[in-house]
Amino acid sequence: MPITTAMTANDILNRVAVEVGLDAVQDPMGSQDKAFIQLKILLNVAGEELAIMNDWNILIARHTIDTATDQSGAYDLPSDFLCITNQTAWEHNNRTPVPMISAQDWTALDARNFASSEMYPKYRLQDGLFTIYPQPTPDNYLISFEYKSTGWVLPASEASGQNYQNFLTSRGAKLFTTNGLEFEVLIAGVTGSPEVVEGADLVVYDRTLITRYLKLKWLKAKGFASDDAQADFDQIFEILAGTNKGSKILVAGRVHTGIPLINPVNNLSDSNYGL
Repeated sequence: MPITTAMTANDILNRVAVEVGLDAVQDPMGSQDKAFIQLKILLNVAGEELAIMNDWNILIARHTIDTATDQSGAYDLPSDFLCITNQTAWEHNNRTPVPMISAQDWTALDARNFASSEMYPKYRLQDGLFTIYPQPTPDNYLISFEYKSTGWVLPASEASGQNYQNFLTSRGAKLFTTNGLEFEVLIAGVTGSPEVVEGADLVVYDRTLITRYLKLKWLKAKGFASDDAQADFDQIFEILAGTNKGSKILVAGRVHTGIPLINPVNNLSDSNYGL
């Protein structure tokens, strides 16, 4: 989802207000008019719900954990954590995946009392923590994973200058590696906020998406006819959700036109693999 389509909270509120027959005001977030107070609350509800509805690229971030034996093996999740992206956890020093295991598998492993040197790490999410097995966790596991952030708002105080650029850079869970041996995550100077507070706060969703959804929620809250607004929202949601990420090529016949990511004939030299 392109960040260039973002809009401030005040602009969103005024756009929707005019669409539903209200007069625009200079500072919607500061207005004490009951209609705008309701719109402000509904904007935050709409933003929270949209974060849950789809894996928007602008909300995807990355978190890293560097382990040590003197730690508990249970690590805090990011403050803006909503949910983990399955099968994205990797241990980069050994270049191995870190699978999520069930409570049943965890207790089975724990009962067998494996030594930490006998197995690669696994994890489970429990009590708001990223808990690693084996425990105590060995030194120098460098584990990273993608997650969906609750930060759909960029605070007004951070919406310009280097902090703004850091926020944009961190979205999409970008990272750098050098031959798989050096690993660095682009750390954002700003973690997005889960709610709008000021009129100049920047809502990072596509402006059409958030305004269509806010209008729909307003009409429903008022008990007005909302079928047309629902159709408008469904249409833009389907378009943006469909273009938010790349899709696999559908093959109707036997011809394979995909890109061979690792193939000794097409894209690997005879030596110098960089391992």
